[in-house]
Amino acid sequence: MKTIGVIDIGSNSMRLVLARINDKGYLRIFDELKEFVRLGQDLSETGELDMNRVNHAVDVLRFFKSICDANDTDEIIAVATAAVRNAPNSKEFIDRVLKEAGISIKIISGTEEAYYDYFSTVNSIDILDCIIMDIGGSSTELIHVQDRKLINSISIPMGAISLCQEFQLENLVTQDNSKELNDFIYNNYHNVSWLKEVKDVPLIAIGGTARNIGKIDKKFKNFPLDITHRYSMNFNDLKSIYDTVINSDLKKRKKIKGLSKDRADIFPGAVAAIYNLMEYLDLEELIISGRGVREGLLYEYLNKDQVVPDVLEYSLTTMLTNHNMRPSHGNDIWNLSKKLFDDLRPIHNIESEVNDVDVNKVLKTAAYLHDVGISTSYYDHHKHSFYIVINTNLNGLTQKEFLMAAYTTSLHRKDEFRIDKSHYKSVINDEDINIITKLGILLRISEQLDRRGNKNIKELSCTIKEDLAIIKVIAKEDPSIEINNAMTCAGDFEKLYGKKLIIV
Repeated sequence: MKTIGVIDIGSNSMRLVLARINDKGYLRIFDELKEFVRLGQDLSETGELDMNRVNHAVDVLRFFKSICDANDTDEIIAVATAAVRNAPNSKEFIDRVLKEAGISIKIISGTEEAYYDYFSTVNSIDILDCIIMDIGGSSTELIHVQDRKLINSISIPMGAISLCQEFQLENLVTQDNSKELNDFIYNNYHNVSWLKEVKDVPLIAIGGTARNIGKIDKKFKNFPLDITHRYSMNFNDLKSIYDTVINSDLKKRKKIKGLSKDRADIFPGAVAAIYNLMEYLDLEELIISGRGVREGLLYEYLNKDQVVPDVLEYSLTTMLTNHNMRPSHGNDIWNLSKKLFDDLRPIHNIESEVNDVDVNKVLKTAAYLHDVGISTSYYDHHKHSFYIVINTNLNGLTQKEFLMAAYTTSLHRKDEFRIDKSHYKSVINDEDINIITKLGILLRISEQLDRRGNKNIKELSCTIKEDLAIIKVIAKEDPSIEINNAMTCAGDFEKLYGKKLIIV
C-alpha cells in the first residue's frame, strides 16, 4: 500500500487530494481539502504575486503538509498553474514553500495543464469526441478530443479572476461591461484557428465554475442525486443560469442556490466564458466533470501515458478491489446475465439503447457490484450494495445509468427493495423501472447459477416456445443445486416475462 498526496496550486483555490494505491495498482481517494487563496488576485502592476496572499498560501501548504505527514504519505506531487507560472516572483514563492513547508513545487505550462485535463477526462468519462474546457482563475484551457485522442489544445490567458478584475464584474454587471466582456471572450475564441472546426460534440467543463453551474441547475430542477461528475444539461439550461447571474448584483448572486458564496464575486466572467463557447460553436450539451488536473496527475502516476481501454470496467474493478471483493466473480455474473439478456430479447423487448441509456452498461455494473454490500455486512447485503453504489463516484456511466444500475444491483437476491419513484421521478420513469426489474431477475438467476463461484456453469442457452422460456445449462459438475436455487425466481420471471421458466 502506498499513499500519495497531490496538491494543485491554482489561481483561485489550492487543493489537496490524498489517495492510497493498493498492491494491485488500484487507487482510492480517501481525503480532499480546498482553500480559497486567490494567488491570481491583487497582482502588482508587473504581475508579481501579492505578499499577503503568498503568506496565506504558505500557511495553507504547511497545513497540507501536516495532513500528509499524519497520513504517512509516501510522496507528494505539487503543481502550480497560471498565477504562479506568469508571476515574475514565482521562484521566490517556490523556494519559500520548499524551505518553510517542505514541499517541492513544479510549475506546469498551459500545454501540460491541458494535457492533465484531457487525461483525467478520457480516463473517467466514456466518450469518444468532445471539447474540454477548464476555466481557472487566470487561464482557460481548451482541448479538442477525437476518438479519445488529444487533437488540439491551447491555454488562453483569461480566467474567472482576471475577467472579473478587467471588466469590473464583482458587484454589478452593467450593459456596457457585459458587452465588452462578451466581445473580449468571443475574440479570444475567434483567434484559435482550430476551434471553429469543432462541431456537434458535447462540451465537458472542468473546474469550480463548472461544478457550481451543475449544482445551480440541480437545485433548480430538484435533481435528487448528489453527484457532480458526468452531470449533463443543455444549452438552454446554461443560458437560464447565465441570464440570472449577469442580471444579479453580488448580494443577489450570493443567494443563488448551488452557487458558492466564495465564488459569487468572480462567477459572472467565468459563466460568460462557458456560455460564449457553447454559443460560438453552436453546441447543445454541457457535461460537468468532477475531475481535473489532480486526477490527471494521479492517472499519470498509475498508468504513465496509457489511456484505460474501458473506463467503466476499470472503475468497477477498482471499486471491487478496494472493497476486498473478487472482480472475477463479478465478471462471471456479467457473462451469464449478458447471455440471458441477449437470448431473451424476443420476450423482454428491451433494446440495448433506450432513452439515451446503455442497458448493457447498467446490467454490467449491477453484475459486477451485486455483492459489494458484503463489505458492510453479509445480511441484507443487497440493500447495502444499493447504498454503496449510489454513494460512489463510478466512472463511465451517465447519472441515469448510475441510478438504474444501483437499483438493479439491489434486486439480485429478492424483489423486496422498493424503488422510490417519488424521490427519483426527475431521473427515471415507469419504462426505466420496468427495465430495472427485468434486469434484476436475470441477475438473480445468474447469481444462483454461479453459486459455487467457480464457473461450474460453462455455457447456457435459451429457447423460447409458446408459453415457455427454457434455459439449458452445460456444467462441469452436476448443476442440480444451482438449478433448484435459480428456479426460485420462476414466479417473478413469469410475471415479468409472460413465460413459464424452465431450467435444465
